Amino acid sequence: MSTVFPREKDALAFYGSPGTGQVRIKPPYQLYFGEQKVSSVLIHGKCADSAMRAMDRIAKAYTPADIHRLGFDAFGGCFNNRPKRGGTSLSMHAYACAIDWNPARNPLKADHRTASFAKVECKAFLDAWEAEGWISLGRARDFDWMHVQAARL
Repeated sequence: MSTVFPREKDALAFYGSPGTGQVRIKPPYQLYFGEQKVSSVLIHGKCADSAMRAMDRIAKAYTPADIHRLGFDAFGGCFNNRPKRGGTSLSMHAYACAIDWNPARNPLKADHRTASFAKVECKAFLDAWEAEGWISLGRARDFDWMHVQAARL
């Protein structure tokens, strides 16, 4: 069941002011921020159910060992009230409708040749997000492979 999320330019009208409408979700597998365990993710309520369905799909597609080996458990952040890097418009992280995964192996400027998520073994991970209406900036723009968002470009 895919949700049709707003375009980035309509994020304020759909999600409301940054810092509002957020809920906590408990992922179906253990997440880590560096060495620290992450027990829940603060995310906007309008995309929380779809995020849970994507992570459930990932948990079914990969073994726990593969989730860890491929870095799908390496949480890089969700809510962060800030502008886009190098810009003035708000990041989708400001609306808590974007999640970064495994930034160490998928740095901002990595492309399909260097990002770990561009490898074929990570296809089902990105497919799970896209099946829920989320956008992978890596697939869409070939940069920022760590980033998935519940907003269309």
